[in-house]
Amino acid sequence: MGFELAGEVEAIGKDVTRYQVGDQVYGSTTTSLGAHAEYLCQPEKGGLAIKPANMSYEEAVAIVEGALTALPFLRDKANVQSGQKVLIEAGQLRAVIDRCYPLEQAIEAHRHVETGHKKGNVVLTIG
Repeated sequence: MGFELAGEVEAIGKDVTRYQVGDQVYGSTTTSLGAHAEYLCQPEKGGLAIKPANMSYEEAVAIVEGALTALPFLRDKANVQSGQKVLIEAGQLRAVIDRCYPLEQAIEAHRHVETGHKKGNVVLTIG
């Protein structure tokens, strides 16, 4: 399940030039599920990008979700073209990720949500 992903490149094909083993990447499987798997094979020119060093994996995945949600509106409805600039007024910002819990603390994560303390998304991390 899942479309959005973030992780480290473990291996590459002999003709791959865009990525190296060890690169931290994020992106989307675009049209197929499978991003929640431990390992995933993606095409070099697929929906991947190098993750900025100052961004966590959790933040990178959140960016993908927002970008894929905004794209059809900016491109198809507003007809924004390559090279144009768009002013996006964010208004009052709130946290996208409220808390991160290791998988072993899943019960505590559920308690955090159920007691009404949640302000953003709660993320369970594996690893």
